[in-house]
Amino acid sequence: MQNTQSYLTEITNNVKHNYQKLLNVLPTHSSLAQMPYRQLHYFADQAIDKTFPVTLTFNNDDTPVTGLLHHLKDERYLIKEQATNLTKLFFLNELTAIQKCN
Repeated sequence: MQNTQSYLTEITNNVKHNYQKLLNVLPTHSSLAQMPYRQLHYFADQAIDKTFPVTLTFNNDDTPVTGLLHHLKDERYLIKEQATNLTKLFFLNELTAIQKCN
């Protein structure tokens, strides 16, 4: 009986540890590296030219925004979020990263 309980405790601890490791592996948007300005500009131009949806991660915001990108006058951009029809105006220097959506 003693061995069975120790095995059960050991298995439980292993499952907890491995599950926690799995959750820690998932990427967080705050861990994304700052993309260089030229790369942000290039990715934004590609997204606009080919009209594919992108996910934008802003410098001081943990919530990414996914939608279609539009270029306005000067260096201003607009993203229209697909799910909520939210629109957001921004400059490229406010972004951490641009990612293409599947």
